[in-house]
Amino acid sequence: MYGKLGDLLKYSSYFVGAAAAQETPETHPPALTDESEFGWFAPFYERLIEVHEALWSEFGKWKNLDAFEAIGDVLEDMAESIGVEASRESDDLINFSIPYRPESMPDIAMTNPLMRALLGR
Repeated sequence: MYGKLGDLLKYSSYFVGAAAAQETPETHPPALTDESEFGWFAPFYERLIEVHEALWSEFGKWKNLDAFEAIGDVLEDMAESIGVEASRESDDLINFSIPYRPESMPDIAMTNPLMRALLGR
């Protein structure tokens, strides 16, 4: 799941960078910022733009890669918003969990009366 969400952030970052390089004012196309078009991703895209603007303002002054942690924060929030929980078990191990909750179940699953009853919907 993190890989697919990461791909979405990566390709969105490519778009933001390409638009900035072209000095194109259209870095906020309606398809990505209009909640009626792509509501779930719109706030994360807005945050991604802010992260890139902050990174660009410090371009050439980075002492290490810590400044890029903000992109990881967006990724973690995206995953959490769809019900994926991550917890660090040790320096080398991260545990991922997708518990059975209404927000982590596809809408089609909620058409099953048993699933609705189990999840309290």
